[in-house]
Amino acid sequence: MDKRKTTYCEFGFWREFSSDFPQKMELDDEAKKSVECWLHFYDLCSNVNLKFDITYDQLKEDVQKDELLLKLWKRSSNGACGLECEADKFPHIDQLSPDALGKTDMNAVFLTNKDSDTCLQKSQEFGVLVLNNQNRENFKYLFSDNSVAIDIRDSNIHSWDFLKNYGLNICNSIIVVDNYLLSSAENINDNLLPILNILLQKKSKVPIHISIFCDLHKSKNMPENQLKSKVEETYELISKNIGKQTSDFKLTIYYGANHLHDREILTNNAWIGCGAGFDLFKRGQSTKQTKVQVLFPFVKLGIDGNSADETAYMNLLKETLKIDQNSVQTQYVWNYVGDKTNRLMDCYR
Repeated sequence: MDKRKTTYCEFGFWREFSSDFPQKMELDDEAKKSVECWLHFYDLCSNVNLKFDITYDQLKEDVQKDELLLKLWKRSSNGACGLECEADKFPHIDQLSPDALGKTDMNAVFLTNKDSDTCLQKSQEFGVLVLNNQNRENFKYLFSDNSVAIDIRDSNIHSWDFLKNYGLNICNSIIVVDNYLLSSAENINDNLLPILNILLQKKSKVPIHISIFCDLHKSKNMPENQLKSKVEETYELISKNIGKQTSDFKLTIYYGANHLHDREILTNNAWIGCGAGFDLFKRGQSTKQTKVQVLFPFVKLGIDGNSADETAYMNLLKETLKIDQNSVQTQYVWNYVGDKTNRLMDCYR
């Protein structure tokens, strides 16, 4: 399972980015922020599977006159990153279409020299990160540990609306892991549905895939037919509310994921963690004291390319894949509802 993110980089972006190489560190705060953002983008490029829209002959020619490109070349030779040329089949963002995008493309990052409005439009339509050199500093949260403390006594945070600050609706696949989240209709209405409303992108041109891994603890002693009915009712409740946001979606609920103790949400771009779980709010008030973290683990890399967040993301994804592979619907065993469609999971099968 290759954990490195595929990143499609138009060579026009790279040339502009390389020419912005910080020559010296200025002392004022704004200059420092600019340099910091540039370094973050360089760390991203030097730790992913980077694909250019040029030929290998063009790459060899530019390596001779671009010191940064030469460093990338050497890193790829040592296996620290990927570096490929796909001049003939490169997916330029102005040519993207739902039919032309493969599962790797839908889980990729795109670096372009197109204008910022086009970047935002394509991000919304396909649920992928599309970044240019002009909007680098607008995406500082991609490279940060974004933590929000939730206190029972804090009247300023009484819902999941604070998640809107992090561009989380740029996604096309969602995985929710929380054993207790579906324990009651009240929990669903106060927590899961508001979270999904924030994550769902109304302008999407591709189906949104949602997989929920849970356990219905209060239902363990139910006869199998009653349990199945309860899960199906829950499925219909969630589907009905998702349908108000988008008509094009695929939902799967996996029941019996009780060995997963993490309480996290993965998208094709982000990781959201909440130690106290996603049943946090009740009637507009927090019922627990905890911390919610929002990270973009494939983007927020250390200088050596090692990211504990990235490893945790991949480990949880592996566990969901195991559950998916063992989930069946037969006369005797029944532990999911839906069609098991999720392009994020498909990308790593």
